[in-house]
Amino acid sequence: MKKPDYLIIVDGSDITNIIKKNLIKLTITDKRGIESDKLTIIINDSKGDIELPPSGVNININIGYSEALSSKGIFIIDSVSHDGPPDKITINGHGADFRNSLKDEKFKSWNETTLGEMSQEISNKNKLTLAISNEASKIKIAHVDQQNESDMNLLTRLSKENDLIFTIKENNLLIKRKSDKKTASGKKLPVFYINRTDCKSHQFKTSDKQTFSAVTALYYNVKEAQEESYRIGSESGTNKTIKEKFSSQDEARNAASSELKRIQRSDAEISLKLSFGNELLIPDSKIILSGFKDEINAKSWIIDEITHNINDNGFTTDLKLEVSG
Repeated sequence: MKKPDYLIIVDGSDITNIIKKNLIKLTITDKRGIESDKLTIIINDSKGDIELPPSGVNININIGYSEALSSKGIFIIDSVSHDGPPDKITINGHGADFRNSLKDEKFKSWNETTLGEMSQEISNKNKLTLAISNEASKIKIAHVDQQNESDMNLLTRLSKENDLIFTIKENNLLIKRKSDKKTASGKKLPVFYINRTDCKSHQFKTSDKQTFSAVTALYYNVKEAQEESYRIGSESGTNKTIKEKFSSQDEARNAASSELKRIQRSDAEISLKLSFGNELLIPDSKIILSGFKDEINAKSWIIDEITHNINDNGFTTDLKLEVSG
């Protein structure tokens, strides 16, 4: 049987051996989109001989098995606590890719541009490398106001309106369609096969996606000098109207289409507890399930959230999957 292993480097110093002698639990949560990845390390300090790491320093984590480790990125330690008895140290960290400059609130109006041009300007200002899919890059932005709003919030908002994934990983600003089977930089996302025998447990849940079968978005028609609407979906079904008003029909169409896709994707979800950890799993990857109910196996699934756990019981991985749309 493969032996779980890991490598932990804090502020350039390898502390793996210290951690291995005292580890209670190591947890890494990797999510889709802009939500920051999270790290928690709990260490036994019953002998009182372990130094507390300072907050704000970088911690590099690699996990997997003794044959090979996979990098889970660089985290910033944002809190350290010590409690007992029994004495233990808890280290919490978040993904290190979110620059303070991305969170600064700004005032700016963007006119007659594209999402690609906006993203490139924001990437340059924040010293990030832009990786945006060709389709997403061409999305037209007639007018949008950035009023006391950060660059990160602006791109998050525009991505949601256009059914896009926006995230920042390893100094790259990434934007792509949720349905894309490739990364924003063009690499093909891996496909993983999971049988029910690979799982300790699962939880499948459905909801009534017919709560709304149509979506309407409002926009201002400059030529006619009046407010108009764009509707997509069933003509006779229950309609959802987006509260925000848009600057053009194109923007209204994108927002309405994106919201309807989101509603349709939310008709089912499944959580899996794998028997053994898999360090190669990454968010957005396609999952093909087998050995479950036919209606579960038949759906096209993608990874929404991954949680890796290493403790005395070994290395396990929990997954949250959503329907690909």
